[in-house]
Amino acid sequence: MESHMDLKQAIYSLRGQYSELWQSTSPDLSTLQDKYTAQMQRSKEMAMDRFADQTILLIKGFNGKHDDTLWGSRLKSLVYNCGVDILDLEGTSMSFLLEEGFCDVTYDFTAGSREFDACFKIDDIFQSLRNAWIMCCIQRLMGLKVEMTPSVFAYSMLYPYTDNYLDHSSASEAEKNQLNQRFRRRLAGENLIAESLLENRLFRLVGIIEEQYPRRQFPMVYEGLLGIQTAQERSVQQLDKRGGRSSKLSGSDILDISIEKGGCSVLADGCLVKGKLSEGEASFLFGFGVLLQLLDDLQDAKEDKKDGHMSIFSSSDANVTSEDNTNKLISFISNILDGDKCFASPESEAIKRLMKKSVLFLMMGAVACNADMYTASYLRQLEEYSPMSFKYLRGFYRKMGREFDKLKIKFAIKPLEVPMAKAFANGILKMI
Repeated sequence: MESHMDLKQAIYSLRGQYSELWQSTSPDLSTLQDKYTAQMQRSKEMAMDRFADQTILLIKGFNGKHDDTLWGSRLKSLVYNCGVDILDLEGTSMSFLLEEGFCDVTYDFTAGSREFDACFKIDDIFQSLRNAWIMCCIQRLMGLKVEMTPSVFAYSMLYPYTDNYLDHSSASEAEKNQLNQRFRRRLAGENLIAESLLENRLFRLVGIIEEQYPRRQFPMVYEGLLGIQTAQERSVQQLDKRGGRSSKLSGSDILDISIEKGGCSVLADGCLVKGKLSEGEASFLFGFGVLLQLLDDLQDAKEDKKDGHMSIFSSSDANVTSEDNTNKLISFISNILDGDKCFASPESEAIKRLMKKSVLFLMMGAVACNADMYTASYLRQLEEYSPMSFKYLRGFYRKMGREFDKLKIKFAIKPLEVPMAKAFANGILKMI
C-alpha cells in the first residue's frame, strides 16, 4: 500500500509553524500598496450603489418567466463589472469565478441542500456555501475541474449542523459531549446506528464521503476530518464561562486554538478535493485556513465580545492592541498568498491574487464595522487603502443586511423556489 503523510503529526507541526510565523510578522502596513483618494472612493461608492440596486432589482424581478440564460448573463455581467471596475480584481480571475463552474456549483449546492433537508435555513446555506466556494478555489489551484463532487457537498453541509447544535442549542454539556464522541467514532469508521435526527443527517453525510473516498484507499481524507473535529472540540474552550477553563486561557492559547481550527478546516477541504495531499499543498492550505479564521475573528469581534467567545480580537490583552493585530493580519495575508511556491501555474497565481484582493476588501469592511476598536488616527491611516470609505462600508453592510432579511422572508415562504435559489446561486453576496 502506498505510504502517505501522517496528517496528525503534520497538523501538530503546522500549528507550531504558523504560530511562529504570526509571532514574527511585523505589525505595519508596508505590504499595502494601492491608495485611494476621497474622490476615487466616492466614485466607487456610487458605482457600488448602482451595482447593489440593479442586482437586487434583478433578483426580485425574477419570476420564472424569463429566459434563464439571458437572466443569468445579466447577473454575471453585473458581478463581473463589480469585481473589475469597483474592487479592482483582474478580469481573468473574475472569468475563472463566473465561467468555470462556480455558479453551477452554487446552484447545485443550494438545490441539493434543500433536497437533503427541506428545513435547512438560508443562513445555513450561506455558511455552507462559503466552504463550498473555498473548495472550488482549491479545485482551480490544483488544476482540477470545478464541480460539486459528493464530498464538496457533504463536507460543506456537516458543520452548520454541528456548529448550531454546539453553539446555539439548549442541550446540556453532557449531551453535547456525547454527540461529539459518537460523531468522532463515526468519522473514525465505526458503523454506528443513529440515535437522533441530527445523528442520522451527520452519519448520512459521512456515508456520502465514504462512497467517493473508500477508507482504505484514502486514509488522509479521514485523518483530515478527525483533525477538524479535534479542533472544533478544542475551540469550545474559547467560550468564556465564569469559573470555566477559558477564563484562564492565555493569549497564546487563544491564538493556537484559532490557528488549529482555521488551518484544519481548509486542510480538510483540500483532502476532500484531491483525496491526498503533498506536504507543500498541506502547508499552504493550512496557512490559508489560518488567515481566513483570523479574518472571521475580526469580523465577529463585536458579537464574540458580547457572547463571551474569546479570540485575539475580542479578548483583552494589555500587551497587544487591536491595531497591532490588524496590521499583523494584513502582513500575514501577504506572507501566505504572495510567499507560496507550491501553486505556481499562471492560473493559480491569478487565483491567489484574486483571493488576496477579496480577503483584503473583506478585512476593510470588518475594520469599518468594528471601528470602535480603533483610534481615529489609525482608521484614517488604514482608510486610505480601502476602495470605499469606512463610513460608506458600514452603511452599505447595513443596507445589504436589510435586503437580505427581505429575501430570507421570501425563502421562508417558498423554501424550494428554484428561481430564487438560482438568484442566490449566481452570487449577489458572493462579491460583497
